[in-house]
Amino acid sequence: MRLFIACPVPEEIKNKIADLESEFRVSNADVKWVRPESIHLTLKFLGEVDEDKISEINNKISKAIEGFSVFRAVVEKIGVFPDWKRIRVVWVGIEDGQKELNELSKSVEDKMASIGFKKEKRGFTAHITIGRVRSGRSIDRLIDMVRKKSDISLGAIQISEVLLMQSILRPEGASYKCLERFNLDRKEL
Repeated sequence: MRLFIACPVPEEIKNKIADLESEFRVSNADVKWVRPESIHLTLKFLGEVDEDKISEINNKISKAIEGFSVFRAVVEKIGVFPDWKRIRVVWVGIEDGQKELNELSKSVEDKMASIGFKKEKRGFTAHITIGRVRSGRSIDRLIDMVRKKSDISLGAIQISEVLLMQSILRPEGASYKCLERFNLDRKEL
């Protein structure tokens, strides 16, 4: 099974991202835009995992979120990975709430490492991937459009749970299935 750990994104924000993607499609750039129902905020990609390891993963996620209370994150700004000269990913960022997401990601990363998953070499950057560039076709036009929208604000989300997700690869693109939900502490709300 291909698994990852993520936080869900509410429908209101997904719809705003879908509208943004529609605007960017006009560029005619060769980009695989993320379908609204597939939008999420990844904390840790696990890759291919044997099904018999799921209960151990669930146990470690439960431990990783201990001490974390529900918090607010603001979805704003648009950027690209790795840089403007070699765009591979278009994303919307997280501003307020970045510190908490970094801490949550680190806790998840540490717990997953304790059961054999490799730690990421790159530092965690809280973001929501909205598109993956497949070729350089019309890329300059897309860059211009993205830069003009770079200061956009799409609203706030409440980070209240962490999900263990399965990624099912299909010819039309990946679909995702939630295997388990883990609620953050609500005592401070």
